[in-house]
Amino acid sequence: MKLPNFPPILLWMVLFVVPVDAYLDLFTSGGDIYRTTDGSTWQLVANAGYADGTAYLVLQGDTSFFLTQSGLLLRSTDQGNSWTPIASYPVSDAVDLIYHESNGYYFLLTQSGDLYRGTQVTNLNLISNLGGTGFVKIVPERLSGGGTPYHYAVTSSGDLYRSTDNGSSWSRISNVGFPNIVALTTQQDTLQVLTYDGNLLRSTNRGASWTLWSTISQVGAASLVADKEGILFLCLETGELAWYRNGSWHWLGTPSQTGVLGMATSGPPTIRYEGDTTHPVDIWKVYPNPGRGLFRLAIPAEYQDKRFTLHGPDGRLIRIQRLLDTNPLLDLRHLPSGTYFLRIGDHTLKVVKD
Repeated sequence: MKLPNFPPILLWMVLFVVPVDAYLDLFTSGGDIYRTTDGSTWQLVANAGYADGTAYLVLQGDTSFFLTQSGLLLRSTDQGNSWTPIASYPVSDAVDLIYHESNGYYFLLTQSGDLYRGTQVTNLNLISNLGGTGFVKIVPERLSGGGTPYHYAVTSSGDLYRSTDNGSSWSRISNVGFPNIVALTTQQDTLQVLTYDGNLLRSTNRGASWTLWSTISQVGAASLVADKEGILFLCLETGELAWYRNGSWHWLGTPSQTGVLGMATSGPPTIRYEGDTTHPVDIWKVYPNPGRGLFRLAIPAEYQDKRFTLHGPDGRLIRIQRLLDTNPLLDLRHLPSGTYFLRIGDHTLKVVKD
């Protein structure tokens, strides 16, 4: 079965006006850290040395932190070039690490809802459980008019939880109305949520209700951040980077690698528009994802009749197979639950079997 023709996405060429030492980083499932200061050229800065990374935090100055799912915390004091383990927490499902500047707290969140907090990143204590499961992100609120900011956490199924006392207690306040949530951020007085399928939702009433306001024509969304000026940055698993300006998404450069998990920024840079060219961005999709074993692939036509390799959660090669059309079926029913990686040419797709 052939897919319908999708309109190409315009790739806009821009120029960053960059404060001193301001940069935007991407980090991957393999621990690689890529950096850009202009949005179009990328540098592989380093590899943190761990393949189960889950969060990456950049503070003002040269200090960065890298958190693994197994609770190992690493620190860099040279802008991410070298890394040293500094703490280990008794978790196996860590998902996020943040720093709240206004109150000086670090927060570490697990998928199962355990929340660790402290003023020293090497001494975080378990203070609460949020009361749900499947958490993917925690953020502090940004209030332009002052006041005490709340904290928010979201699950992959769209449940939003809120704390009014710096994380000590939590209540579920809404569901965003879409599944496969991958990111949550605060943009001035607005909460923003991103789904894996490229849907963007926002709330202007502290999470009580949500509106679908944009949909990017790509799947495999991985991360969403907002700078202090309110500019949104979005990236895909395949490395494409975009920013939102004047009512539309503008696609920037890509580090030409895959397995991107998220972004971190030291500024981030402020963007000034310079001009544009056009360039099609390929359509890639695995659905349903997660799924129980049978997955449908949507791939660009030029990849038909190419071979793909399937790798297990540990990187082991499981299968080599030829693609028969642009909408082939992937059967993983005989394999155990876990995260698998499908490699086609220079592209890698993450497939999660429940």
